[in-house]
Amino acid sequence: MLDWWTYDNLESGAPYDWSPAGKGDHEYDNLDFHLDLGSGTLPKGRLGIDRHPAAGVGLAIDLNTMTPIAAEFPASSPFRETQELYEQAIIHGFLPAPAGLPFPDDSIESIVTHHCLEHIGEGFLPLMDECYRILKPGGIFRIIVPLFPSKAAVEDPDHKRYFMEETFETFCGAADGSHWHESFSVPYTACRFEMVHKTFTAGVKPQEQWGDPEADGIEPDEAWGPKDVREIRVALRKWPVQVEEAKQDEDQIHAGRAGAGGDDLALGSGTAEGGRSRELAGVA
Repeated sequence: MLDWWTYDNLESGAPYDWSPAGKGDHEYDNLDFHLDLGSGTLPKGRLGIDRHPAAGVGLAIDLNTMTPIAAEFPASSPFRETQELYEQAIIHGFLPAPAGLPFPDDSIESIVTHHCLEHIGEGFLPLMDECYRILKPGGIFRIIVPLFPSKAAVEDPDHKRYFMEETFETFCGAADGSHWHESFSVPYTACRFEMVHKTFTAGVKPQEQWGDPEADGIEPDEAWGPKDVREIRVALRKWPVQVEEAKQDEDQIHAGRAGAGGDDLALGSGTAEGGRSRELAGVA
């Protein structure tokens, strides 16, 4: 089945157990996510993607190159689906050449990635662009990464890049498709996300070691102090529609209702199908 990877065709694992990772209690940490990039053995969504074939991984993909893992899997292995999915994506013409994520434009409900992007090298910008491409309008991209200059950011020798408190503003733009880079340069990313949530996670040092740190009011510049900040957590939303298109659609709907003598139709961005994940993400 070509579309076995779609949201409705995948089994939900909600509520997902992130332990020993920190899940968080925000609504954007508790969606029934479609994809989990860099899932490891703890999938936090319906389809886990990782470069290491392991329990909990649905597709074996090298996210740095966005190509299937070159390995000969037995016929009974679920990882054979990865190679087959890429082959079908090429046949049907929706896989960007020479590499990309093997899903059509505007086809993925939501994405989560937890402590993965810091391990991505030169492929980071293309991966961000691909996530933007495949997300449905209104879809949520939940990102959790170490915050520089915390110890969590620099002590792992496999970390390829660092993130600061405004790094992900680079991938945000306006609903009309414009980007703030355009005032001084040609943007180097196709992303035009809307930033809908950003917060910082307190460190995990024993409280007695630091005195009496407060969980609230943490600032990034205290990353090495008693209020150690170890993570930044953002939620990026793909703009639902162009502003002018949305206004035209709304005008047409209201005009139609008024002409029929009925009440105005309240516009909603979510759908009942797909449950809480789609409702919160507001996918079209």
